[in-house]
Amino acid sequence: MKVEIKSIVASSFGFPFVGDENFKADHIAGLSEASENCLTFYRGDDLQKLAEIKVGILLINIELKGKITDFSAKAVVFCDHPKYQWIKV
Repeated sequence: MKVEIKSIVASSFGFPFVGDENFKADHIAGLSEASENCLTFYRGDDLQKLAEIKVGILLINIELKGKITDFSAKAVVFCDHPKYQWIKV
């Protein structure tokens, strides 16, 4: 399911992030339905899979900070409980 939102940027979460701080996601979606303009989350720790996820803003576990060097998302936000942060939006 795709849910439209007012534009949100990676820096608005207040967590560390990498990538384009000015990219504006315009909807949220689950990972299986994600597109390049959306905000989604990933709960796993497979760095190869993370590198292949092409979305706008990707929320991932803060424990992966410093481990991810290659990513296809426009911005990656490191946070506690990525799914919870996604639901809050």
